[in-house]
Amino acid sequence: MAGVGGGLQDGDSIENAHHVMRYCRPKQVQRGKITESAFALREKEEYLSANWLEYFNEGMQFPELLRKTRETVGQSLNLPHNGRFAKIHVGDAKRKIKGVRIQYRPVDNNLAHAGIYPPSEENREITLELANLVSDSDIFSAVE
Repeated sequence: MAGVGGGLQDGDSIENAHHVMRYCRPKQVQRGKITESAFALREKEEYLSANWLEYFNEGMQFPELLRKTRETVGQSLNLPHNGRFAKIHVGDAKRKIKGVRIQYRPVDNNLAHAGIYPPSEENREITLELANLVSDSDIFSAVE
């Protein structure tokens, strides 16, 4: 896959080698760690919103991909200085959480939008497993 979007269509699975970035509100970050509340589905949600990191271009280095993610998400959300992005490796999520799906779900104001679909109705065990996928080195400030 090369270039913007890599030819995926809405609903296609994102490659295992790729990553998604989940925005976490300040109240979902405690002592520098992402809490499981960052991965809880809200009422009437079928998936967790995220951004497909490699959407922009597989060849870009991470700092540029992070900048583009901040820029894209910042167009629809007010990103506070104490908000964070959690980076999740798609393949790790699929290996560690049976039945989880991560799909390309573009929207008008965010063509890099993705969805993390939990394998069943939301429960504490799944939110904790998702939070545990995020190591300290996978947490980034929402603003530069």
